[in-house]
Parts: sequence; structure tokens; C-alpha cells
Amino acid sequence: MSKRITSTFILTIMLWSISAVCADAQQLASLTALTKGKGTMVANGQDKYKLTGVLVILKENGDAQITLYADIQISAQGRWSKTKDPKVINFKISGGLEGDDSRVKGKFILSEDGKSIASLTAQGAGMSGVKYEINFVADQKDPAKP
Repeated sequence: MSKRITSTFILTIMLWSISAVCADAQQLASLTALTKGKGTMVANGQDKYKLTGVLVILKENGDAQITLYADIQISAQGRWSKTKDPKVINFKISGGLEGDDSRVKGKFILSEDGKSIASLTAQGAGMSGVKYEINFVADQKDPAKP
């Protein structure tokens, strides 16, 4: 499992480095960001997963792919939209957790440069009634390191 996560991180970094990320957060049209950090995903208040990373792919057509990294890899698909605040992106998960009827909604807060995720929060229920709560905060970058 660890090799799979490591391979996924390496592949993602390679893809991210060659993908076009729109430079200006106010004009955000797409984004691919892999962020390490800490967080949790709780299902029905019982099953708790410690998150160590998040991969977010926001496409120009409004599609979103979100991968949460924990002891397991949790993938979801949905839609994203801009808000009045250029650092805040709303999203709705519509597949992956439990299917097309998911009512899980959340938001990403972008970093100051607008090119990575500073935090992610989401909550809601899947089609089977399982309640989800997701909280994630990116690791702080050391300003002394480039």
C-alpha cells in the first residue's frame, strides 16, 4: 500500500509539473495540486481516517477529482465553482464516496500564491445516509526553504 501511495505522489508531481496551472487565482480556470498535511475524514462519527495528503484536480469544464490519502486512498468526483473570494473554491461530491446521489459539499481555501490547497473542509451525507465530515490543513512551508 505504501509503495502505491508513493508511486501515486511521484506520478502526480510529474503530471503537475507539466500541466498548465492558471497563474492568477482570480482568473482560476483549472488547478492541479498535491498537498501534504494533516486532517481527518470521519464517517458516521465512528470510522476515522487520518489524512496525510490531498490531490485536487479542477478542470475547466467544472469537473473535480479529489483524492484523499490516508491508510487507504479515497477518491471522489464532483463539480467545483468559484466564489466571490478568489481564494475560496466550493465543491460538491457527486460520485466516488457512495455514488451519484451524494450530498457532500465543501470548500477549498487556496494558498496565498493561488497554486496549492491551504485547507479543505466538507460535510454531508451519502446516498445510504452515511454522514461524512472532512477536515484537512496543509503543512506550513518553512519560509527559509525555497
